[in-house]
Amino acid sequence: MATMTKNLLLAILVILVSVIVCARVIILRGVDLASIDGVAPSLAPDVVIASSQEPKASTTAASRHVRSTSEWQSEASTPVRLVGRIVDTNGQGLAGIKVRLRTLRHTDDKFILRHAVTKAKGGFVLDDLDPHGTYLLHTEAVAKYPGYRLDGFTLDSLAAPLEIQLAQLDLVDVEGTVVDAEHAPVSNFTLTIDSLDTNYPSRTVTTDVSGYFRLKAFPAGGLNIYTATPDYFRIKGLRTNVDVYRNLALVIDRGQYRLAGRILDQRGLPITHARITLKSTINANEYHSHAYRTRLSDMSGRFEFTGLSGIAHTFGVYANGYRPHIVNYEFQSFSDELEIRLRR
Repeated sequence: MATMTKNLLLAILVILVSVIVCARVIILRGVDLASIDGVAPSLAPDVVIASSQEPKASTTAASRHVRSTSEWQSEASTPVRLVGRIVDTNGQGLAGIKVRLRTLRHTDDKFILRHAVTKAKGGFVLDDLDPHGTYLLHTEAVAKYPGYRLDGFTLDSLAAPLEIQLAQLDLVDVEGTVVDAEHAPVSNFTLTIDSLDTNYPSRTVTTDVSGYFRLKAFPAGGLNIYTATPDYFRIKGLRTNVDVYRNLALVIDRGQYRLAGRILDQRGLPITHARITLKSTINANEYHSHAYRTRLSDMSGRFEFTGLSGIAHTFGVYANGYRPHIVNYEFQSFSDELEIRLRR
């Protein structure tokens, strides 16, 4: 009897142990499934850990969101884009105007250059700008409107949006003739013309066989007329007026005279690469016509100027290690030969 009771108790104990083990396995499997599905069971100890981790992740995401918003607000307080509009004096938008913006002072890794063209109502947008940059903005002249230039500004110093108002220009046509000092026409001669009063593109004109040129639809006011050739000419003092027809006679230092010679040292040896200059001025009623020519002496010390007028010129010779030689020169013939000896 005692043996049976002992066996019964042992069997009961085995059953209880099996039940406990099975229950533990079920709980553990529940935790594993919860981990896979992303749902934590309410009774497992791991549930608390998973639950405490999820709010932590949420908090991190929330803090990241707050930081991004803060950064966006910080950027918004200092402009990183330039929005503007170009209008006429009546407030009407001007379309098709090219706008250019670049940093005024920069390092290689922060240089910014942006372009835009105004839309139908005159609006333009320039994006991705450094809020701390110093900028230069300019617009190209178009039709009857001048260019515009704004120099040395920062974005936060401008009103938003920026409005640029352009006044319509008074344009005139100018005709003229280029002649030499003897009033003979100078053909195939190219001049560049700038406006002194407005921001307007330079224009070039070239004379025909009779020395005639015509400049159409150019802003009235002061003119700067010059050449881009090695023999440099410049005409200063001319002005044009609205509704006043102008037919200009521009006299320049051109003609049939020649000046040549040699540059030597005191021993009579040639000086190479000496710089020889000729300067002259013709004073007319309303303008001054300046000419500047330069040559370098060759290996034998020679130089030559051709196509000169017979007026007086300032003649200069300059060479390294020698005293300059400067004189007021007047021609003795149509073709003069000089020998200049420089001193140290």
